[in-house]
Amino acid sequence: METAAATRRQANLRRLFEPGSVAILGASEIATKPGGRPIVYLSETGFGGRVYPINPRHTELFGYRCFPTLAALPEVPDLIVVAIPASGVLAAVQEAAAADVGAMVIYTSGFAEMGAEGAGVEREIRDICARTGLIVCGPNCQGLTNLFSGLAVNFSTALSEGQPRPGPVAIVSQSGLVGALVTAECMSRGLGIGYLVSTGNEAGFEFADAVAYLADDERVGVIVGYLEGIRDMARFRQAAERARRNGKPLVILKVGRSPEAARVAATHTGSLAGPTQLYDALCTELGIVSVDSVEELLDLTVAFARAAQIPRGDRVGVIGNSGGFAVMCTDELHRHGLRLAPLADSTIAAVARHLPPYIVSQNPVDLVSLPLNDPAATVGVIESIAADDATDVILCCFGAIRRNVTVLCDALVAFARVSPKPVLVAWLASAPEGIKVLEAGGVAVYTDPSRAVRAMRRLIDVRTRPAHRARAEPRMPESIRARLRATVTAEIAGGRLVLSEADVLPLLATAGLRVPRLARAATPEQAAAAFSAFGGPVAVKIDSDRSEERRVGK
Repeated sequence: METAAATRRQANLRRLFEPGSVAILGASEIATKPGGRPIVYLSETGFGGRVYPINPRHTELFGYRCFPTLAALPEVPDLIVVAIPASGVLAAVQEAAAADVGAMVIYTSGFAEMGAEGAGVEREIRDICARTGLIVCGPNCQGLTNLFSGLAVNFSTALSEGQPRPGPVAIVSQSGLVGALVTAECMSRGLGIGYLVSTGNEAGFEFADAVAYLADDERVGVIVGYLEGIRDMARFRQAAERARRNGKPLVILKVGRSPEAARVAATHTGSLAGPTQLYDALCTELGIVSVDSVEELLDLTVAFARAAQIPRGDRVGVIGNSGGFAVMCTDELHRHGLRLAPLADSTIAAVARHLPPYIVSQNPVDLVSLPLNDPAATVGVIESIAADDATDVILCCFGAIRRNVTVLCDALVAFARVSPKPVLVAWLASAPEGIKVLEAGGVAVYTDPSRAVRAMRRLIDVRTRPAHRARAEPRMPESIRARLRATVTAEIAGGRLVLSEADVLPLLATAGLRVPRLARAATPEQAAAAFSAFGGPVAVKIDSDRSEERRVGK
């Protein structure tokens, strides 16, 4: 049965992302400080709710009336932004919970990432959230942005370069700076951003909570994330399944894979990075698109945000203005396990009508100087290849074009909008206005064919992955749970930290798993008697206490 706190938590998630009122505790008159920047952003984004700066030293900040305390506000705010020293944060959380505030965004650092004392305060904040249903994003985070509603309670400088337009990309990051970097890169590529969420230490709101919420927003097309550690595996699994069920690709850059990086992550956001093999298996099971670099994260963001459709298969039609590009792209397709589309004779004949007689009209198609001289004919070739049933996706690879650039790119944009197949473009060493036209027109464009093909491979993987099957979360039978507790308690009482195979096998049998018959023997005579009782081949193993390894402090 759902508790009252859990019910309030669900309502408070809405107050976090769609607040009607925002208070800034520790509001500053300096626009570049964390306490001043969200006030400026809320004004610039056209936030339609009420804004309440809180600072006893001021009566007005940036055109908003300023209040001395939370209690002095004319209403209980939906969301409080906290930009005060760490020493006052716990009291602020306690006061907010008592006042029935919905959510808090805590910028302040100095908690679990700093050591045991800070971790203790963070645990108290987590306990308050669990007991009351209060949502706390942070501490040690840069905040969040919902550009669909004009909410920008984030002190990242990425937003100071000009507000990104709302769009299908949702960014969730355990690192504020990495989230800001992805935001800035998306803005430079002309991608619309719907959400930017920095979760920080996750005292009362986790990476998985953000993913689950964003997966239900129809305006979101792709969720991209930076992840250092998973705090609640069941919650993370449920969030990933939700995104998959709702058709939202989940692209994650997971770090902390090496022991050294895991140690650094623990001092960054207090995250504990789990085993790499476990995470990789989880990605395979849940359809998470796992990437290894910020570059790949951004390339796939472009692909998923701009591809009008997911390719139905792995057959690629390649068009370029160089035979060298044709060979290069063919190598890349082979390296990523993709195929050249086998064009029909009628398609080859249609392509040949646009090309000189000395050019072979096979896939990949070398257009030679056609893009320079006749953009309309170039698009005619692409249309013919896209119309072929054997083609699943189109890759256009152009380079060193200096004439008719915008005319060609306008034609490519117009075709991509109506194309029955996804169109990706690799645009090398050409006039920058061409890339700007393509990006503004919503075409997935890359500066290297290898990056385009890699993104294409991932698009196809999403199409061909097994269909989602809902699965019940496995629960440990109470019988084995009780035996496990008793066994572990006894081992700890004896100063031991490692269970032997003989200890574990009966537990597995209690859970209903088939295990081999087992007999312990302390003497050769007991071993001979066990062998006779089994009546067949046996495996003999040493089950030594090995007290020098199994006992605490030895």
